[in-house]
Amino acid sequence: MDIKQMATELIMNQFKSQSSASEADVGGAVQGLLGGDFDLAGLIEKFSSNGGLATQLQSWLGDGANQGVSAENIMSAFGQDSVSQFASKLGVDSGDAASGLSEVIPSLIDKCSSGGNLLESVGGVSGALNMAKGLFSK
Repeated sequence: MDIKQMATELIMNQFKSQSSASEADVGGAVQGLLGGDFDLAGLIEKFSSNGGLATQLQSWLGDGANQGVSAENIMSAFGQDSVSQFASKLGVDSGDAASGLSEVIPSLIDKCSSGGNLLESVGGVSGALNMAKGLFSK
């Protein structure tokens, strides 16, 4: 399963009681929020640089329990305009969108980083090492 499909399914499950958006609408919202290429390394960089969440990221990338992230961190990492556009496509309030994403994003990164998928998405071992250097150098 690719990251777009996984994100779409997680978001549909998270917002099923609040949104009547179709799978295509949710997919479009995901694409708008995460970008067209669904780059996991880019998503991780958003949280390590904009959100300052290196400790949480390490928990999402590891095999243990995922640490939480706040709706405010989501707003900081993605920007209020991006979250508002995402919310609009789902037909939900921006605060509800940020809150829901605070549940989805750790799970998405965790699921995408297990079983070797992370290595493939960042360009193999050298890409993962470069990404790790960025996480620990801040």
